[in-house]
Amino acid sequence: MSLIKIPKIIAEVGMSHNGNITLAHSYIDAASKAGADAIKFQTHYADEESSLFDKFRTKNKYINYKTRFDYWKNTEFTSFQWQELKNHADKKNIIFFFITLFI
Repeated sequence: MSLIKIPKIIAEVGMSHNGNITLAHSYIDAASKAGADAIKFQTHYADEESSLFDKFRTKNKYINYKTRFDYWKNTEFTSFQWQELKNHADKKNIIFFFITLFI
């Protein structure tokens, strides 16, 4: 029995897709091509973790949201879209998972 474990390489996407499903699919392709064993996304649910009164805290020239609620809402995927991403990852023979962050 070998005590040596082979490490797994996880491609961390997080929220880098910014709610763009095409971009999310392209990350799966890139991770697979790069030799990653898995790909990890983050999910957020606007209704659960923010309100229309919660100002967006991070300002930069690439992201322009007035509230955190707007940001979370615009980056959410539907259950069907998550399933499409999972199916895509399966076809690329890469482990697919995501974490859900609630406050």
